[in-house]
Amino acid sequence: GDLETSGTALQLAQTVGLDIDHQALAAWWRRYEDPHLGLRLTPQAGLTSAGALHGGLIIALELKLRPRYPDAIGTQLNFLQSSTGGFGARHGALATLQATRLALVTAQQLEKLRESNYE
Repeated sequence: GDLETSGTALQLAQTVGLDIDHQALAAWWRRYEDPHLGLRLTPQAGLTSAGALHGGLIIALELKLRPRYPDAIGTQLNFLQSSTGGFGARHGALATLQATRLALVTAQQLEKLRESNYE
């Protein structure tokens, strides 16, 4: 499992009305938290930093989980911004419209989580 795929799967499951074990998913998500990275990547999954942060925050919002390290998540998101102003899918990657849109949505998600009363 990885954060990006799991976030998408959670949204799809909820769209079609499948029951999800929220407690198990929350426990799994908490294992991805990291004080330096915010949310760790799954190296063998081949996903991007932008995708992992976005998927991880989808899960957090859906399960009403407040991240323990929101500043680290914000820092990782800032690392995706290029000198041109746009965002890349990974640190140092070429900025694209798709990655920039994903980064902006992720920043909005993070702000919602910071303002929330979630646990």
